Amino acid sequence: YWMESVQTYNVDGWDYLAELRMFVDNGMDGTSFIDAVSGIVNRGCHNPPCATGAVDGAWERSNNFKKVLDVFFENGAPLVSGPVTAASTVSSPQTTSTIAPKVDTIVVATST
Repeated sequence: YWMESVQTYNVDGWDYLAELRMFVDNGMDGTSFIDAVSGIVNRGCHNPPCATGAVDGAWERSNNFKKVLDVFFENGAPLVSGPVTAASTVSSPQTTSTIAPKVDTIVVATST
């Protein structure tokens, strides 16, 4: 479902991959990205409330997403210099590490 419906989602000018890149490029801040993805997963549209209703557990989904990002990035988004490609260096105030292949997708598990 995720690969076929969410990652390929492109409706009314909202393209999942473009929005993901913009979310990451802008420091992974705010809730608009996860709110839109939750709408796609839970109700079938990126701008809830959808014709099928409001997103179930929208507040919880948003808070859980933030918790995951905080754990992954130790309470701050990684500092990335240039495009993320094979063996790019990602730095945070505490650590510097090397990541490999190009990252096009962040997978977030949500329950419906």
